[in-house]
Amino acid sequence: MISCYGLESLFSYDGPGTYHHAIRPTSYDFRYDAVIPAGTEQWRADYRAMSDERQMLAASTIRLYRAGKDSCWLRRVPCTWHAADAIGRMQSTGVLADWAQLFALYPGW
Repeated sequence: MISCYGLESLFSYDGPGTYHHAIRPTSYDFRYDAVIPAGTEQWRADYRAMSDERQMLAASTIRLYRAGKDSCWLRRVPCTWHAADAIGRMQSTGVLADWAQLFALYPGW
């Protein structure tokens, strides 16, 4: 999904890690368990430049990765859509099935 929707500037394979933990936000240094401030600024800029449906996929991925609400990457960026509006937008742009599959097959469940 990351490469299919062009989210590589937001997420990268940063092994080692098992399953979903090998994919991390690009501004996170796993070795030191630290968020990189300059990288987070760029992450947010790249996120803001994306279409709504791509933002919805990225925000969903971050929330799954963080196992809940996030106050690091999703701070000060648009990420609160009404469910009906979000589903309608994802359906009209053809990403709804991939979004649903992300949630259904996410290995963190």
